[in-house]
Amino acid sequence: MSVVAAKRLGLHRRDGGLDLGELVDDVELITGDEMLVEVEPYLNSQRLLGHGASEWTADPAITLLRDGSLARRRVVARTPGQATLTVKAFGFEKTLTIRVLP
Repeated sequence: MSVVAAKRLGLHRRDGGLDLGELVDDVELITGDEMLVEVEPYLNSQRLLGHGASEWTADPAITLLRDGSLARRRVVARTPGQATLTVKAFGFEKTLTIRVLP
């Protein structure tokens, strides 16, 4: 086993136990929609194992709910508009733009 430091963060969409892949583009949700998002450490293009403490913030158009893991949140679209989701972990910051449609 080897230990390497992360070089970037990735945000992954999850559905139950399935990883639907890294979110690389903006996301559109309809008011009332939900999605699970998990932060993952990367070394360039290689996803690394492990999770640590993370800090999540978002604009008012969406609500963030804890979902059983330090690295995962349930994102709920509350009101139409654009929101920026920001996650800080492993000394890095990652943002995702989420547009909530009526």
